[in-house]
Amino acid sequence: MNREKMIEAITTAILGKTAPKAAAAVLDLCGPKKLVWDKSSMSGWNGDYHTLPTAYTVRCADENGWKWSRLGWGAHGWEPSPESAQAAAQAHADAAHWGNTPIGAAR
Repeated sequence: MNREKMIEAITTAILGKTAPKAAAAVLDLCGPKKLVWDKSSMSGWNGDYHTLPTAYTVRCADENGWKWSRLGWGAHGWEPSPESAQAAAQAHADAAHWGNTPIGAAR
């Protein structure tokens, strides 16, 4: 369920169809946080990135492009640039956040 659909669900279920701005405010307050990327400084990992405490990584995988993953969760994907890999990891984090909420789980 995307953000717009969640706003619609909140508006309809709680506030009626006249208060979409209030629903947007609720989502902004309880929504997922942006991942903060740090450049890894371990030997051999120059150019790679990680987040704490969420355990996302972005690593150069040579001919395969850039791999994003969430350590310990089995989530991963491949992207052509570090920026697009970070964006894909953020999308995964957002979806995981909303999937753990009653509104996000109600599709």
